[in-house]
Amino acid sequence: MITVGEYKTPEESLGLICKHEDKNFEIVLVKNNMVYSSFKKDGIEEYSYGNKKARGVYKTLNMGLKGCSSKNGAPVPFELGVAIRYMFKRAKIDFSVQKFKTDICCAEISSNDFYIFLNYSSNTAIMPTSIPYIKLAKAKQEFREGTDEDKDVVVRSLDEISLEKDTTWLANKKYYIVNNEATAEKIFSYLDNYKGVISYDTETSGLRINMFGKIGSSRKKELEDYNAAQRAKNEEEIRVDYLVGIIFCVENDVSYYFPCSNRKFKNLYSNVEDPVTKRTIELIKAKYTVADYRNRTDDMARYIRNTPANELGCDVILMERCREIISKGHILAHNGAFEWKVGWLYNIDTNLRDDTMILHQLMYKFRTTTSNRGEPSNLKYLSKVELGVDQLDLKDFFVDFEEDNSKGEIRSRSSGKGKKKKGSSIDFSWMDYEGSRCYAPADGDLTLQLFLKYKRDLIENHKDLEYLYSVEVLVACAVGYMEFYGHRLDEDKIEEVRETNFIHTMDIEYQFRELNNMISDKEKYFHTKIIKNTEVLKSLDKELAELQSKVEDDGIKTKSKEYLAAESKKIEIKGLIKETVEICKNLRKEIDGGEKPFNLASPAQVADLIYNKYNFQPDENGKKSVGKKVLKQYLKVKNADGTDKYPDIVMYTEWKKLDTLLTKFFDNLQYFMYPGGFIFSSFGQISTATGRMSCSKPNAQQYPKDITAIVIPREGFIMLDADFSQIEYRTLVAMANEPGLLEKFKNPDNDYHTMMASLMYGVPYASVTPKMRSDAKSFNFGIPYGMGFRSLAILLTGRCGVSEVEEAKEKYELYFKDQPNVRTFFNAVKEMALVNKYTKTKWGRVRHYSFVDKDGNFSQARRAMALRQAGNAVIQGTAADIFKISVARNFTYIRQNGLLGLLLIINMIHDEQLMEINYEQLNVQRVLRDVVANMQMKIDGFPPLFVGAGISDSWASAKGSMAEIHPNLASQLSREADNMSVWAQGPTTRKQWLEYFNKRVYDFRVQKVVNYLNDTSNYGKDLHPAIGNLINLQFTYGLKDKYSGEELTTKSLEKFIEMQGLGIDYRLFSVHSEQAVVEEEEDTEYEDNEDEDIDEMEGSFIGREFALVDEDMSLYGVALQDIIKQFGLIVSKEKRVCGVDVTILPYKMKDELADYLTEHNCEADDPDGVQVVFLRENNILFETGVWVKGVNGSVMSAKLGLNSILYR
Repeated sequence: MITVGEYKTPEESLGLICKHEDKNFEIVLVKNNMVYSSFKKDGIEEYSYGNKKARGVYKTLNMGLKGCSSKNGAPVPFELGVAIRYMFKRAKIDFSVQKFKTDICCAEISSNDFYIFLNYSSNTAIMPTSIPYIKLAKAKQEFREGTDEDKDVVVRSLDEISLEKDTTWLANKKYYIVNNEATAEKIFSYLDNYKGVISYDTETSGLRINMFGKIGSSRKKELEDYNAAQRAKNEEEIRVDYLVGIIFCVENDVSYYFPCSNRKFKNLYSNVEDPVTKRTIELIKAKYTVADYRNRTDDMARYIRNTPANELGCDVILMERCREIISKGHILAHNGAFEWKVGWLYNIDTNLRDDTMILHQLMYKFRTTTSNRGEPSNLKYLSKVELGVDQLDLKDFFVDFEEDNSKGEIRSRSSGKGKKKKGSSIDFSWMDYEGSRCYAPADGDLTLQLFLKYKRDLIENHKDLEYLYSVEVLVACAVGYMEFYGHRLDEDKIEEVRETNFIHTMDIEYQFRELNNMISDKEKYFHTKIIKNTEVLKSLDKELAELQSKVEDDGIKTKSKEYLAAESKKIEIKGLIKETVEICKNLRKEIDGGEKPFNLASPAQVADLIYNKYNFQPDENGKKSVGKKVLKQYLKVKNADGTDKYPDIVMYTEWKKLDTLLTKFFDNLQYFMYPGGFIFSSFGQISTATGRMSCSKPNAQQYPKDITAIVIPREGFIMLDADFSQIEYRTLVAMANEPGLLEKFKNPDNDYHTMMASLMYGVPYASVTPKMRSDAKSFNFGIPYGMGFRSLAILLTGRCGVSEVEEAKEKYELYFKDQPNVRTFFNAVKEMALVNKYTKTKWGRVRHYSFVDKDGNFSQARRAMALRQAGNAVIQGTAADIFKISVARNFTYIRQNGLLGLLLIINMIHDEQLMEINYEQLNVQRVLRDVVANMQMKIDGFPPLFVGAGISDSWASAKGSMAEIHPNLASQLSREADNMSVWAQGPTTRKQWLEYFNKRVYDFRVQKVVNYLNDTSNYGKDLHPAIGNLINLQFTYGLKDKYSGEELTTKSLEKFIEMQGLGIDYRLFSVHSEQAVVEEEEDTEYEDNEDEDIDEMEGSFIGREFALVDEDMSLYGVALQDIIKQFGLIVSKEKRVCGVDVTILPYKMKDELADYLTEHNCEADDPDGVQVVFLRENNILFETGVWVKGVNGSVMSAKLGLNSILYR
């Protein structure tokens, strides 16, 4: 049956011819009397020509046919007999389909996007013939992982892809697959001596490239054994990916792909009888036995020597032949960190010299957006934007291809035998010859073209970024190195810690319920048992710690008495924890099924309880929020007796923290874990506008202390943690050139918060109280991050009323009193952001700002947000630059000293590097000395960059106070290690090194306290906080069970003097309860938040954060600031301004002003409204964003005791 008609869209109108015979279809779209697009379905086969629009018409007509039923059909006359017309609506499409027998004889189909009309035609010759159709590839019903049958994976032809994607850019490309050994040898010989830039890329089976795939390694064997055992049980295996081929390109539009693991065509070096292959293998073997690499003992060296020539893989031969090119040539890559990892599978340290991803991220990533995420940096996106090339994807070629949606997880969340992860197992290795030739070489070619464009721009227009770029390229290699080796969790402890935290959450929930009279007798019974078991567990933990301290041989399993006792104690603890967890589960059931169920995980239920109990008012939208920001202001509020005024909120906040720990970490980490507890996170090198690194899959930078306590070193290694001491504050005073603070920072014992409190309140350093230090700390955290007065008020007092905000403003002035250069610095940075719409770090990293909203209109809120971000961007960005320089220095040290695989970098956290040292082969003290020296670099204008380091057997303990190596002790250890070799001189154990460093730390602290106590100039003064901290940390002699606070410090001091035989009266040193203690703190930073709610900044008048207005505003030629200063108050309806000089108002009048203005609040678009503007210190105006109407200047001036001018 032939029908003709038209196909219309909002963009075009095309002629339409349809031939329908039972299940066979042919659709032709005509444009300018030529076939524009056509589709044919012949049985199960499908064909297409031109493009796939005709196929789309077929799908619509087929949907219409499937929708026809007796319920929506009625007979109608037709010239060949009686037809049936079916009318219905489906998927927002109106169908009117007329069928004669089984075929369409007429149709009218319409939607908002298209219109189809067809009518019967008796002219059978109207259907064009000899259309050059392309047969379409069909999807398989199922693809089974592990099959080697080529027919199982369907690959679309380039002609088919061209139907829907522009591939004309390939026309002038000279892309080659080189699988002829003689040809390959000619190219490699040329590259051996090539001195220019070599664009290099690898094709792999996926992104899981890590140490478990390292050729010849014990880790590779370990995973193979694990998977064999899993297969035997028909359980899920863990995959690592492998090399499929490499690409080299040194000339635009000419690129070469060298396959080594493709499934559908010959791989290079696959024929071991080929003379070139034979000769290549002979040279490789000789190099590792009698030539340059004969003394190497690494995994690859052992593999080459021990593997028969005919068993060496194509990939091994290829990478060995290219070793010198990759490790010594000028390598250019896009995302060089990944290419470094692939190279290290073969023990090749890729000589990455340039990286187009880094060039883009440094110069352009944040150019078009102020989002902290910026624009994409992947090669496909950049090729489209910069070169106009729509690069081919794997999904273009593979009909059955599915994107990996595992989010880095390597284990399935489903349970049971035979369970497989969702998503296809198709990878590039299944590509056919034609597809590989079009797909693989393009990466090398397009990377080279981007490089030529970007590098020229770097040299010509971004010269100040050249040094930072060279640093980032080194950091990319360090990131690849870090991702390759990953970090390790203690598998034996992870479940124990998870269960302990679960017990704690149930305890808090019970207390919450008890406080609100919800508990039943049965709940009380279960909770009593939980508390009893918890106390026993504490006792058992102490006993276990004592036993473990006596276990010898570095944890090697022996049959010693202490070891066996410790193992028995562990079993006892595990059993009691399991028992307590079961009790908690019973408590959980009782709560959920009891008479007073209450779900702490429901914000709505918690909000109702808290708001009703304390008579809190919802926000302006009627919302009762229990979000972190909302509840924060109530956490510090106390009753007269010092107890919490809002205990429910304190409990809920703690419960929420623990619940997040369980759900975010403990319930998820197992799915990322390889055998042995190893996890391989992904790091974003320049993923934030300030240059800081990010981490995901999972985020190892955000591990809480419960997790860091079980991050442990691998066998034969010991943990080293090294972080900069207060790096961002040192950066601030250096960039502000504040001489007094620069001098104070030369003393490593000076705590910045205590130091600033001393300046703020004009008291001696040792006399700073906890409240003073807390106030200073609030400002130290808040001001560099652009925090407003409202937030500062919450930090200071726990509240944000008008009076509290005014108190924050007063202390703000006090804060800057003795550091005028810091204030000048912030003002200069804000001016740069306002004028240039960008700021720069010391090394030229740029952050851009925008003052317009998503609709392109000027936004005062976004402008205010940008000004808050500006100071943070320069400080945090410069600190990030310093950190990355230190990473580059440490990685260069590892490279130059042959320490790859022996000194590992396993995490980077803003200002902290976490490392593992192979103590069996390396001198730990010498490595410590070199790492600290690399980080404590000298920078002009900066105070000393002190590094706090620690050596231990877990991340938490290495970072903790007990293991901390004071900078002065680090200097001592460094001087001793100056002439030591980096290599171990004899066998050592982890326990020996831990005892050595623990003793050195202990002895140093003893001597430090002794020296202080013997110094007569300290007599009669407050005890220095640094000394008080050391005494409370290490020298309490078991007195913590009897005393606390001031009394504990005094008694411990007295005992210390006695133990050391000093003969000094402890009363010569003043210890009082109001003395500040520098506690071991969790990192608390108020991060730059690009996504903060703009509406929140445009909120109510009371206690809001005001938007800064520092450009000149004038009224009839006179500066508005001057008018307000002169008269105290002006109201101008013409200029829509109500200006008040708040510098001369006492607290009480400010409260009255707030009340008066609140009564007259209106919307900004009210024609009678005027905006409230405050004149603050330094003649600066603040727009409040609050609009009022009906205000009377005379009434206001009378209330406030001010003069006034009322402009009409």
